[in-house]
Order: sequence, then structure tokens, then C-alpha cells
Amino acid sequence: MRRSLVIVLAAVLPVAALVGCTPSDPAPSPTATSAAPTATPTPTLDAEELAEQQNIADATAALHEFNDLDNAAAQAGYGDWTSLGGHLSGDFLPAMIAAYEDYGRSGWRTTGPVELVGTEVAEYRPDPVGTGTEVVLLDTCIDISQADLVDAAGTSVVAPPEHDRYLVTYTMFHQDDGRWTVHAAEPHTDQPC
Repeated sequence: MRRSLVIVLAAVLPVAALVGCTPSDPAPSPTATSAAPTATPTPTLDAEELAEQQNIADATAALHEFNDLDNAAAQAGYGDWTSLGGHLSGDFLPAMIAAYEDYGRSGWRTTGPVELVGTEVAEYRPDPVGTGTEVVLLDTCIDISQADLVDAAGTSVVAPPEHDRYLVTYTMFHQDDGRWTVHAAEPHTDQPC
């Protein structure tokens, strides 16, 4: 939630009254005036805004942690997905487990990392009942230029993508226990970034 700050600047205009001035009176000499510095209010965030910023930072950090674990497991041959389990939720969890088990049985591995090169908040959904189950959608630019999915002989098993960098929208859920999990990932391979 963005709030506009309204800053009101007031200027005090000095009024000089000349009382009793006559032509024989010497002209008043000009006096130097210095404007007192005015303090510009520092924007402050309310508790709701601070919580939103912290939730976005935590969701982004959880996505990066998941990506690091995913890269390590994929490069090791997909045999052990258990480190990812606590980072996934919803239908994404069984889908990832099935893919890992299938790739592992096939002897496949990834040759390099998938890098997250930029993330923007697409949407923030505060928890409607205040129990800490917010949702953050992160539009993330991924770079797969160093990664390839290969079989046991080292032969690529996927066609080269149209773009080495493309957008993926990750849906991050704040769980009741405080963890942030990847709940969904929607690749937009037609959207280079």
C-alpha cells in the first residue's frame, strides 16, 4: 500500500511598518535576514507497510534459497529432492517431486545453474484474516544460458530455448509456521528479459 505524503510549506512574510518616518529621518539600513532551515518530514511507514516490505524481502530471499537448492540437486542428478520439500507447497510440491524422480531414474542432470537475474513484485496480497498467510507474486527474470538438461552420456535432452533469459512468475505463500514456499511457477518463455 502506497501512501502519499502531503507536505505543507509555510512562508512567513515579514511586514515592516514605518511609523513616524519623516524626510529628515535617516533611511533605515537594510538588514540581512536568514531563513531558518525548515525540516522536511521524513516519510515513515506504518506497521502494515513495514510488514509488507519485510514479507516481500522474505519471499524474495526464500525464492533465491529455493533456486540455490534446486540448482545443487539438479546438477547432482536429481536423486535427492528432499532438501526442496520444505520450500514447496500446493500442487507445485508433487509436480516437482514427480519431475525429480523421473529425471533421476532417467539419469539426467543439469550442467549449470539457472540464475535469477532480476525480480519485481507483480502482486502483494495481504492476509485477509491476519494470520500471516500473505501471498507474493514475483516476476523473475531467469538466465538459463549456462544450464542444459543432459542424459547420462552428456547429450542434451531438450531443444534449445528461444531465449536464454525469460520471465517466470513465482507465487510465494507465507505459511503458518513462518516459512515462505514456492506455490507455483509460471514460465513466460515468450517474454525475454
